[in-house]
Amino acid sequence: MLNHYGERLALSHQGVGWISFVRKLGWFWGFIVLGWFACPAHATETPCRSLYQSKKFVQAAKCFDRLLQSIDKKKQVAEIKRLLKDRYLLQGAISMFQASKMQQVMEPKAYYLEQAIVRLQKSVDKKYCKASSRCFRHLRWIERWKQDIRYSRLTIVTGNANSSILLTGYYFSQTQKGNLTQQVRPGTYKVVLKTPGVPTRTQEIQVKPNHRVVVNVTPIQLRLVEKKIVIAKKTPPLVITGYVLGSLFAAAGAGLLAYGLIQQMNLNAIRTDPVAARNQTDSDYLQGMELGRVMGISGSIGAGAGVFLLVGSGIAQSMSGSNKKVPPPPLNPTLTLRGSGQHFAIVVNNTP
Repeated sequence: MLNHYGERLALSHQGVGWISFVRKLGWFWGFIVLGWFACPAHATETPCRSLYQSKKFVQAAKCFDRLLQSIDKKKQVAEIKRLLKDRYLLQGAISMFQASKMQQVMEPKAYYLEQAIVRLQKSVDKKYCKASSRCFRHLRWIERWKQDIRYSRLTIVTGNANSSILLTGYYFSQTQKGNLTQQVRPGTYKVVLKTPGVPTRTQEIQVKPNHRVVVNVTPIQLRLVEKKIVIAKKTPPLVITGYVLGSLFAAAGAGLLAYGLIQQMNLNAIRTDPVAARNQTDSDYLQGMELGRVMGISGSIGAGAGVFLLVGSGIAQSMSGSNKKVPPPPLNPTLTLRGSGQHFAIVVNNTP
């Protein structure tokens, strides 16, 4: 249907199809349209239609915009003015639609479609398309073109109400203080973040069609990420094992050493007591002393091994650098701000 109206626009100076068009409008509107064609206002469209025929669609749309602005200056019936305004807006929208069809790059194609939507939406909002069927047709085309643009939703989180965001793209500019949430056309955008007392930061981002994009530039969250990484880098498992084994060996060795010494001291005390010595044979005394000596030696070795493990684990921990702060790994996906050392953390999810 849209191509049909585009062809009608291109051939209207030859009078092709207008008779059936007038019949569909009815007698009342037919007389208005015929009177309109008879007046000089219709002749003013000739340059615009010539631009359209030459496939200079953007210039044709701007030409129809100039005609739209000149309508209120002329003395005509209000109904004719409304009909002319709807006509010029419709022809401008069709011209922009044709311009979008000639584009191969996504950004200008979406921009021209958006300009076509703006013109038809104005006709609907201002009620220039008084006939319900015409307004319904405009709304149907608007919805279809929006789907062709495939808008995305972009959110920029600053975490600071005093921060100022400047978002620019292909024929697009938006300034916002604090956080920003904006429906944008797919394409490349430049984000300029200005915060009092902080150097201005600039970065380009790529917005894909039908996506939700969150750009997080909150410095506090970046510090929390770094803090989590430092805490997550704990003592190595081998060092922990060394500490545990060293403590066990040291405690067991000290216990054996103490038991061996106490055993020898008790045997010597019995040996010096005449009454108790009568029940103790030389063989028992020698065996007890030997057992105490063996336990003392074993305890000394165990305690020494435990101390060695504890000292070695301490040295290994100091050499591992677990207390050394390291920069956070790149978030996926991530954009690094030039000259800031911080990150644009981007989370991208497909629009359901």
